Amino acid sequence: MYLGKKLSIIFIKLLIVYALVSLVLVVYGLNDRLSKYNVSNDEYKGEIDILYNDSSIKFSSDKKNNDVSKYIKCYEYPLKEEKFTKEMKDKLNEIYNLFSNPNFSLSFSYEDMYTGLHISYNENQQYFTASTIKAPTEIYLYEQAENGNVDLESYITYLPNYYLEGSGTIQYQLYGTQYKLRDLVKMALVESDNIAYQMTAYSLDYESVKNFWKDKGADNFWSYGIWGNISSHDGVIYMKELYNYSLTDTDLSKELMNHFYNSVFGLVSADEGVIVAHKSGWHYEIIHDMAVVYDEYPYVLAIMSNRANADYTDFFSKASKLINEFHHLYWKNKADICFKQVF
Repeated sequence: MYLGKKLSIIFIKLLIVYALVSLVLVVYGLNDRLSKYNVSNDEYKGEIDILYNDSSIKFSSDKKNNDVSKYIKCYEYPLKEEKFTKEMKDKLNEIYNLFSNPNFSLSFSYEDMYTGLHISYNENQQYFTASTIKAPTEIYLYEQAENGNVDLESYITYLPNYYLEGSGTIQYQLYGTQYKLRDLVKMALVESDNIAYQMTAYSLDYESVKNFWKDKGADNFWSYGIWGNISSHDGVIYMKELYNYSLTDTDLSKELMNHFYNSVFGLVSADEGVIVAHKSGWHYEIIHDMAVVYDEYPYVLAIMSNRANADYTDFFSKASKLINEFHHLYWKNKADICFKQVF
């Protein structure tokens, strides 16, 4: 009788610990700022690269719940490669097998937003940006509007020098039509309107935008004109900035995020019910997508490819699924290890 009662009390305490951990992770797990350092990887066949990012997340310490504090602190750090389970390693090999197809140029970069685990394949490979360039441009524009440097209520007149065929509806309108800057951003992101993009991009100071992204590590931004090259490395930088901006939870950040949520032609997918904010790009054989996946533990993912003419929807679906499965295995293993270390 006494033993049963004691076990019940222990079980209840564990439930309380779990609830406290979940609550603190939600509150404190959304503020990481990341800086990279390389870690060698000789275990996987091929070129799957594993990096770790130091997170600046500082979890609060509760002296009355010392075990809880230790458990939460364990969550702060990425799970090192030597702690990967066989199932995790097998999943990485599946990902490698998908991306190492010799018939195409393929690359991806993944980063966990809580711990900074960064995994990639061929992430410095350069591609034409296509419409992915619209994401960092409009992110910068909205952040400038947030700081009072851009007036989203201002108007821009559609002139012949803005014309560009392709996606979007402004190309069918008359020259001289005026558009509010706020509406142009929405058109550039949601329907990927090429002319709307050019009208917003040319409204910005060229060097200021380039330097903004260069300072964050995206050296290829606007590498020729207001277009340029992109890598999956750059794509993750853009999506991390979007993720961090979304955490400000301002009216403008919410407005911008809605455009990314509703962006057409999305290719990166997640489990049912999980929100994905993304921007894709397509130009001849080039097709990319980069996204913030608001999973229980959010992550960013950029996939670049030249297989637009080869059943790309199946490829992106498989890639999204495999990387999402690895992400879940990572957090399952991390939770198990942290629990065993503390309790």
